[in-house]
Amino acid sequence: MNQIRKNKSVLELLKKHGDKLTTVREINHWIYFKSFDDLCDYKDILSKKGFIIQNIDKNKDPNETHPFSLCISRDDRADLKSINKVTLELSRLAEEYNGNYDGWETPIIED
Repeated sequence: MNQIRKNKSVLELLKKHGDKLTTVREINHWIYFKSFDDLCDYKDILSKKGFIIQNIDKNKDPNETHPFSLCISRDDRADLKSINKVTLELSRLAEEYNGNYDGWETPIIED
């Protein structure tokens, strides 16, 4: 699965820079939507799951198919099992709302 490969890649980069991945930390996620209404419906569901809305924006490029962006965050673990569970759920739910889950990032935490 493509998202799992992406997760492994980010985790390898974190480890390379000294992160042991054992500390719960803020993880930011980006999702893009075709319509503002879809973004709002998605946002409302994730707010109930403990995610914090960091940013909502609109790309002004008329050729952009998913111009509405949402950045959310939540404190989670960054180990492979934990991050796969979160990102696969966010991705699946985004598809239900005509969205594309784009990925995640987190600061490096050296334990």
